[in-house]
Amino acid sequence: MFNFFWVSIATPIAVALFTTLAVEYFAKPQLDARKERLLTDRRNLDELIYRFQKLALSLGSIPPLPGVGKTEHDLMGAMREQAVAQAFTDARDTSDALSRLSPRYTERHHPHITRTALFLGYITGVAATGKRDVQYATTELAPLGGYLELFDVYFRANVGLQDSQEPWIRRWFWRHSSAGEYEAAAQRKIQELGLME
Repeated sequence: MFNFFWVSIATPIAVALFTTLAVEYFAKPQLDARKERLLTDRRNLDELIYRFQKLALSLGSIPPLPGVGKTEHDLMGAMREQAVAQAFTDARDTSDALSRLSPRYTERHHPHITRTALFLGYITGVAATGKRDVQYATTELAPLGGYLELFDVYFRANVGLQDSQEPWIRRWFWRHSSAGEYEAAAQRKIQELGLME
C-alpha cells in the first residue's frame, strides 16, 4: 500500500517534469523561431506597402513643367529636381523592400512580384535620368504614380491574418472579382512600357 501511494504521486510528477523539459528544450525553440520568422515576414510586407505609399507621394509631388512660353520661379525648378531625386530614392527603397519578402511569399506570388519589380525598375531608371534631364523625367514620372495602385493593391489584399488586413469577405470578393482585372491591367502597363512581351 505504501509503495502504491508513492508510485501514484511520483508518476504524474515525473511525467509532468519530462513533458515540461521536452517542450522547453525541443518544441519551444522551434515555435519561437517560427513566430519570429512570421513576424519578420509581416514586417517586411508592411514595409513594402509603406514604401509604395511613399513612392506614390513622391511621384505625385513632382511639380508640372511650365507651359510653352511661360516663365517660372527658380524655386519651382529646384523643387522639381528635388522631387525627381526623391522619387529615385523612394523607387530604389521600394525595390529593396520588395526583395526582402519571404521566399514562401515570393514563390506563391511570383508572377505579380516579377511585374512589380519590372515596373519599379522602370521608375528607378526614369528617375535616374532626372540627374541629366529633369524635363524628361518629369514628363515620364508624373503619370506613373497613378499606375502604382495596379501593383500595390495586390500586396494589400494578400497580406496574412493580421490587424491591418482587409476583412476576409473583401479579400475573397477581391480575389474572385477584381484580382484578375488588376493583374491584367498591370500586365498591360508592363507591356505598354516595353518591359515584357
